[in-house]
Amino acid sequence: MTNTHYLRPALFGFVCAFTTSLAGVASAQEGTPAAPAADGPSCADSYEQAQRDQRDGKLLSASAAALACAQLRCNQAIVRECTRLYDTIEASTPTLAVSAQTHDGRALIDVVVEMDGQPLLDRITGKLVPVDPGPHAFVFTHAEFGRVEVSRFAQPGEKGGRVEATFPDPNPKPAEPPPTLATTPPPVAEQKRGVPVLTYVLGGVGLVGMGGFAFFRISAVGDYNDYNSTCSPGCNPDDIDPVRTKFTLSYVSLGVGAAGLVGAGLVFALSRGGKDTPQTEARFMPTGDGAAASLRTTF
Repeated sequence: MTNTHYLRPALFGFVCAFTTSLAGVASAQEGTPAAPAADGPSCADSYEQAQRDQRDGKLLSASAAALACAQLRCNQAIVRECTRLYDTIEASTPTLAVSAQTHDGRALIDVVVEMDGQPLLDRITGKLVPVDPGPHAFVFTHAEFGRVEVSRFAQPGEKGGRVEATFPDPNPKPAEPPPTLATTPPPVAEQKRGVPVLTYVLGGVGLVGMGGFAFFRISAVGDYNDYNSTCSPGCNPDDIDPVRTKFTLSYVSLGVGAAGLVGAGLVFALSRGGKDTPQTEARFMPTGDGAAASLRTTF
């Protein structure tokens, strides 16, 4: 394919030279001076240069060379080839939209832009900038905000790719010093206290006592009513004693239940206050007509 491209300019040059010679002969026969060739070697050279630059990825210079040989002054065959080549190169040439802004998003226009160490823009206009494909290094310079460097890879055929520079704040606020141990002591971990075991024990005793009270009391009342309706007033004392015993046990159970529940509540309350778990001792003593219960707590 490459050999074909390089043979075409030579062929076109031969045609141009041959046409020019014929024109010169005809002019000499008519007695007039021959005019200079309209499609001299510069047209063929531009076409060949456009092909070389396109192959090397230098699309900007290739486009300029193709445009030079697509002028009307060149041979029509060369013009057609150069026009076709120019359209192909333009379609492959990337274009970039260059912009700049401040740290807070305000657009900037009076920015000088360089690309690959060469001047590109005196100010930002918003127009698309054609570039060669490949990596490029941009430098944005602003009189107030300083200098920002941006790297960008332009893809072949990319149109309207963005190249944006964001300038940092020229007067940044000083960073706050890190807190020291003297000003911010480490937080003290809150110690969570669980429910003391003694609370469960005393609560269980209280519930059992209350259950016993209800059982013995109901049973005693039921027996008392039965005897009162069958043998009153001359009931056998031996039959009455079990009823009295049930009433006594109900009183004892009531005392045990009350003492257990009170003790459980007291132990739990004291443990929530952050104090050590108190030592609690419950005592139950039967009496002649019932029972007595006592609760002793040591702090």
